[in-house]
Amino acid sequence: MLKCVDPQGDVVINTSAKGFSLLVSSKILSVASPVFAAMFSPHFREGNSLATAPAPITIDLLEDAPEALENICNVLHYKHDLVTVKMHFHELLEIAVVADKYDLAKSLGPWRYIWLNRVVLPECGSCDGGGWQREIFLMYVFGQASEFKSYTSMEITWLEPCYGDKGMFEPLPDRIMAAVNAARLAAMDKVLDIAETARLQYQSPGRKCNRSQGCDATLLGSIIHCYSKIGIFPPPQSPYEIFCVGHLSKSLEMIRGSLTGHQECVDLWFNEMIREVAKVMEPEDGVPGLELKAFMK
Repeated sequence: MLKCVDPQGDVVINTSAKGFSLLVSSKILSVASPVFAAMFSPHFREGNSLATAPAPITIDLLEDAPEALENICNVLHYKHDLVTVKMHFHELLEIAVVADKYDLAKSLGPWRYIWLNRVVLPECGSCDGGGWQREIFLMYVFGQASEFKSYTSMEITWLEPCYGDKGMFEPLPDRIMAAVNAARLAAMDKVLDIAETARLQYQSPGRKCNRSQGCDATLLGSIIHCYSKIGIFPPPQSPYEIFCVGHLSKSLEMIRGSLTGHQECVDLWFNEMIREVAKVMEPEDGVPGLELKAFMK
């Protein structure tokens, strides 16, 4: 079936859906997308064919989602009454993939916000490993700085690195994931340094408890025991492949009941350590996310 998006169009887009094609205008596509502008220029085969062909030329976009192509072409050709308004997350993600591929996200105008306001985003991450790469990509393409920062914060804080490759979303630029991983390692370094510095307070010479000589040794022993149970004694080495920052922070918060010694000594040591960990996890129990402007084209 040939869908006439532009009845006077000069390009037929063949899609991966059997028998489904779109008749569109090369001029509109060229204005909307620098990629299409280059494709239809005299420097490419399609452009040469367009200049001499008596009938619409055909191009194959078989790797792109047909429904996404149709919605994008309807937006660009001002067929707004034919655009799907409410869609599932994976459908909007397909639009984002096509928009990023052909560098035309800005040309979608207010439709980016209309779609985002109506789509239901997954609550616990869309990737197989429980990560948020797809949401990060969607907000990156559609230019949503606040949401991009929020989702990268969740990725940095909660994704366990052993699942990273399993759930990797290929269209997401490598430089974004590299920045996420760097931020994760930096946060892990800080939390582990805080924990180790706190332990060394009782490892170093000099008495801490004024009431009992054995309190220091008892508290140190319980600290080492707790650290060993959560996997940070002996101190682990980067890249900390079995840890995520959020779970490590929560694990440190939970050791209070297993510490032994005078209550005032335990409380003083524990509260000081957790207060420093909380500074790394601000705001709202998450490592700060990335700024979108650092990755804009």
